[in-house]
Amino acid sequence: MQSLSLLSGDCVSEKLEWTFRLYDVNVDGLISKDELLDIVTSIYDLLGDVAVSPDTIQQHAHAVFQVRSQRSPTRTVVKSQLRE
Repeated sequence: MQSLSLLSGDCVSEKLEWTFRLYDVNVDGLISKDELLDIVTSIYDLLGDVAVSPDTIQQHAHAVFQVRSQRSPTRTVVKSQLRE
């Protein structure tokens, strides 16, 4: 419950911190494309009856990194980049 109340609050930096920790599966301070793909896949799995192909899931993860690479050409997202 505490996590849900955090997401509904006003503090943007706390929301970004929580979201970053969610996506940083191996806790190395970076979000890789593989980590993003794992989380996006899990989110679609939670939706249950929504049929989404693995290709569509990969396209969604790839799109995030396309936007990211326009700002910084890396294969990962670092926590400090979330505010950009």
